[in-house]
Amino acid sequence: MRIAIFTDTYKPHKDGVITHIEDILKFLTDKGHEITLFVPGKNKFQIKQISKYLELVELHSIPLCVYKGYRIPIAGLKKIKEIFKNKKFDLIHTHSPFALGITGLHISKHFSIPIVGTYHTMIPEYAPYLLNGKFKNVLKKISRYPSKKYTKFIYSKLSSTIAPSNEIKKYLETCGLKNVVCIPNGINTDKFKNSKKINICKKYKLPENNKILLFVGRMGFEKKIEVLLKSMKYLEEEKIFLLLIGSGPYLKKYKETAKKLKLKNVKFLGYVEDKLLHSIYLSSDIFVSPSDTETQGITFLEAMNAGLPIIGVNKFGAKEVVKTGINGLLAKPEDSKDLAVKIKKLVDNEKLIKRFSNNSKKIAKNYYINKTSKKLLELYKKII
Repeated sequence: MRIAIFTDTYKPHKDGVITHIEDILKFLTDKGHEITLFVPGKNKFQIKQISKYLELVELHSIPLCVYKGYRIPIAGLKKIKEIFKNKKFDLIHTHSPFALGITGLHISKHFSIPIVGTYHTMIPEYAPYLLNGKFKNVLKKISRYPSKKYTKFIYSKLSSTIAPSNEIKKYLETCGLKNVVCIPNGINTDKFKNSKKINICKKYKLPENNKILLFVGRMGFEKKIEVLLKSMKYLEEEKIFLLLIGSGPYLKKYKETAKKLKLKNVKFLGYVEDKLLHSIYLSSDIFVSPSDTETQGITFLEAMNAGLPIIGVNKFGAKEVVKTGINGLLAKPEDSKDLAVKIKKLVDNEKLIKRFSNNSKKIAKNYYINKTSKKLLELYKKII
């Protein structure tokens, strides 16, 4: 198959969407499928042959001032059409409902090519970025209805909409969509093959004999990291230490929050390379995330694959991958005290940690990239 993929986010930026796209690209090209990937670039329009089966098209773009790290393409439609005139594509796959996602829709209609799209982001949760995080709750409430309308407007035009979890499938159906299929994001286990445990306390100068909690994710306000930091205040007398990995527009603010709370049991590591990240997964005790906006959560799956018990929030994608009492525990959304209770409950029970750890590894196998990508290929073939 020859497939065109459109995404508004790509390297060097790092987030779950990009991780998913990278893993899918590897799977598809390894199977001999030809991929042309359209992304925002920093310079002029460029076409790069990355490998035998992967072509990268970078479009001239400008930074998105309200969301650091993201860019908006401002030119290139004419040149994109020339590419489609010269190549016969079987399918278009979009990974955004905005700039390049809309471009993919236009190209699909213009050239009569079937199109699918993956729903990665709960749109209302990102509306507060329009005012740099001010009036978050007000903006979220105001944006819910138009967001649902917009979601229906865009995704109803696709041959099929892919939801990473059944919880998100249900949400999309409340938006009025009838073309939704659930295909989970997969994890590329090849990344873990050569990873080994490290002495995490020695490497990062942490207190010995502490349970290491680990958060991995983008440092944006939609991740609700302030909830996790406040929960650590309840646990400051316990032998528990929290490591936070990731970068983003709210990293500085979260560090300030930890300082105001006078937390001594917390450390921010910023961005960490994949090889080291996987060793940190293996060397930690529990994965925890206060985010209530996950469509699924690839870092949850990576942590499970490394054998970590999971503590998440009882909302959207997290409640699907975290099986309460089986591989982890779920806390109430935006409830620091309840999150602290769940953390302490697990930390105090070594047998529970071990049982959850074993179950996490078993459940993670359902999300291996070779399994999830086969479902994606089946959908492609059906639509074509």
